[in-house]
Amino acid sequence: MEEVRPTIKGRLVVDSPVDRAWLLLLMRNFRDAVEYAHSLMRKGCSDGWIVKLLTSRILNNGLYSYSALMRARLYGNQPYLPYGAGIYLKKNGRMELHVNVPLELYVKHLNKTSRHYNPRGHVASFDLNSDRICMVIVSREGNLLDVKTEHFPEVTSHGFPKDKAKDIRMKALARLVSYAHHHGVTDYVAERLSKPKTKTLSKSANRKITKFALREYIKHLRVLVPRYSGRLHFVNPAYTSVDAIPLAKKLGLDIHTTSAYLLALRYLNLTFKPKHSAVA
Repeated sequence: MEEVRPTIKGRLVVDSPVDRAWLLLLMRNFRDAVEYAHSLMRKGCSDGWIVKLLTSRILNNGLYSYSALMRARLYGNQPYLPYGAGIYLKKNGRMELHVNVPLELYVKHLNKTSRHYNPRGHVASFDLNSDRICMVIVSREGNLLDVKTEHFPEVTSHGFPKDKAKDIRMKALARLVSYAHHHGVTDYVAERLSKPKTKTLSKSANRKITKFALREYIKHLRVLVPRYSGRLHFVNPAYTSVDAIPLAKKLGLDIHTTSAYLLALRYLNLTFKPKHSAVA
């Protein structure tokens, strides 16, 4: 399974323009020093020689040079360096500090389990789309307990900012997971599939396919679910959309929500039972 490393964002305040300039220069030099140290390591250079070259050519400081070498060691023989932290400049001039941390550490310190959480063993299943997320809550017996949908059609409109669209989707998903948690859900189910590649004759449909961002949904679920002490499962969705068409009429639901319900039943190894109740 792909390792998940959540990103913690924080505001970085630098009072003086001069201090800001020095910080940016130091950031750039230290990055260059780490990359240079990593390159020299792969060539078999000794630690002492690497520190000497870093000090004379980039950092002009032995302690900083040694720190850069220690950072480079973390990446071993990797061909590229995925940095664990970084400072980003926003369009409004604000600076943000982004730190990537292990999921276990993230969950330990940012756990959102409610003190009044009553784990009833319910299952929350999702149908993830570019302009909406449909969620159902199902009992272990396969009874449909609750349905909830987040709509955001504006994100598929032409020219809508990509970052803003992602933010809207992820916040919607977070609201649904929180809702499920407070309604006794312990297991969360999502589709195991790849990003759609099929092109249609509809420009609007093609735009939605392009903006599907399933990977982002799945990545966010892998971070969110553990924070709420839940378990995440992936199920093959084959034919659920087809089977959902006749069942949707019986349940009085849309096809997307019905697909989420069928996915939950597949996870539970159950078939449809014509019973619909409200969450207790």
